[in-house]
Amino acid sequence: MPKNAFEKDLWKLMNNAVFDKTMEDVRRRKGINLVCPIGEEYRLRNMLADPALVGRKIFYENNLIAAHRRQTHITLNKPIYIKVTILDLSKYYMYDFRYNHIKRKYKDKAKLCYTDTDSFIIEIERENVYDEMQNSTISVITPDDHLYN
Repeated sequence: MPKNAFEKDLWKLMNNAVFDKTMEDVRRRKGINLVCPIGEEYRLRNMLADPALVGRKIFYENNLIAAHRRQTHITLNKPIYIKVTILDLSKYYMYDFRYNHIKRKYKDKAKLCYTDTDSFIIEIERENVYDEMQNSTISVITPDDHLYN
């Protein structure tokens, strides 16, 4: 069990960081160069003549210019197959839970209200839902569980 907020979030954030880096689209990266027009006229002229230039923004009363450029060389070095595998496994476990646990136990009394990448909101028609949850063989994450967020 985590002892503090840092430990509570550490594992979740580490997993999210790995997933987020695998889904990063390096083709959408942009470059920004900053130049002072006074004293750097040659560099400014080259930046404005660059065919990769997308746009520019002038700051501080013409004393600073930001040149927005698209990438000219792209290295596809992010393992996209990891992202696909994580999403497929997530879908597998979610559908397994929905159809092999919830649907099997509650049949037509369980109505799917909303779904997201990693969660369901399910309406279950029961007389006493708390007794149902206590007697359930389905694992339930409660608010005091360290995985609850």
